[in-house]
Amino acid sequence: MYKFNTKQFKKLRLEHGMNQADLARALIAEIGSGSRQIVRAWEIGRSSPSIIYMMALSKIFGKKIEWFFN
Repeated sequence: MYKFNTKQFKKLRLEHGMNQADLARALIAEIGSGSRQIVRAWEIGRSSPSIIYMMALSKIFGKKIEWFFN
């Protein structure tokens, strides 16, 4: 089973010069939903993004969805 790679995700966000609030705003612009708390929950492994969020993250960061999983 594949698991969302929290460390890789956070590293990518930081490499793009984004804080959690920046990414939340990008998600809101892309799909109309997002928050800093959601991004934090993904980064600490409390939850994983739904397929809708995964599609948005893929577009925002220019990565295939598979990249986010180990």
